[in-house]
Amino acid sequence: MLLSPAKGLGGPEKISLDHLRTVDIRNFKPSDDWIRVLQVLLANSPALDTMTVELDKTYSKEIQKELRQERSV
Repeated sequence: MLLSPAKGLGGPEKISLDHLRTVDIRNFKPSDDWIRVLQVLLANSPALDTMTVELDKTYSKEIQKELRQERSV
């Protein structure tokens, strides 16, 4: 199942996730829409065994740079 927050999810009651066991998300850039997707998946997937979320590499580098700048202040 492919979920795209840009197209809208509707309510969680419109999505059947009862048999979803594995979620693998790559190049994740946190945004309100994608955080909501994660919340829906976690709240409505009783059979979920594994969820892997890999941050987008450019986003990861931006965060690391910001953290280094905060530490040097």
